Amino acid sequence: MTRKNTKAVEVSFRDTCNAIAQDRVDAMILAIEESFARRDTFEGAAALDSSSSYAKNRNAVLANKVAVARFFCALNVTAAGVIERKVSATKMFNAKALKKIVELSRFAVLGERKIENVMKAFVFCSLAFDGAISNATNKNFLSNLDFSQIVNDSDLASYLADYQHAFISGGKDTQSSQARNVLDVLGLGSIVNCENRSRGGIELHRDHAFFADFNTAFRK
Repeated sequence: MTRKNTKAVEVSFRDTCNAIAQDRVDAMILAIEESFARRDTFEGAAALDSSSSYAKNRNAVLANKVAVARFFCALNVTAAGVIERKVSATKMFNAKALKKIVELSRFAVLGERKIENVMKAFVFCSLAFDGAISNATNKNFLSNLDFSQIVNDSDLASYLADYQHAFISGGKDTQSSQARNVLDVLGLGSIVNCENRSRGGIELHRDHAFFADFNTAFRK
């Protein structure tokens, strides 16, 4: 009698993305297009101005709609929940952050490694913390500033310094905010209260298969 090998086969997040049934992908593509049609109305003149940040990044998403659709399906998020996320009465999800979503989609689905250094650094910095990381620490990290006074653990501070110099030479607070909101809206992390501040930090969902692929691709 031959005993079957019952060892579970590890499925990568990329495999999951590419195993999505075509009818689900097609439905998500339609949802993406319909979401942008509604947002075009919301944006008004910016939607018609090919030089606007919104129009450029909308077109980038639409040019990569198959990868984005597979990514959204695998993450179990809705197109409207990302594209039309209401920040205030006059603003929806940051248009420039849509570029980050395109890059993450192409990485997740196609294996492309072109992701902004600021996003790679943000993820590595956040993954290094067991729990939430404060916005202040991430901003300092992305701005290449000295954050040793905020981090008590000397080994952790050394680790962050190594990745800080390896991945980023400069940055702005807005980049930290964009990265944080992208990971939150995709369900790869959660913006949380931190250090007695409302929405003062983010906690990544470290066990998500996306981060296993990310570590394989980018960790030294």
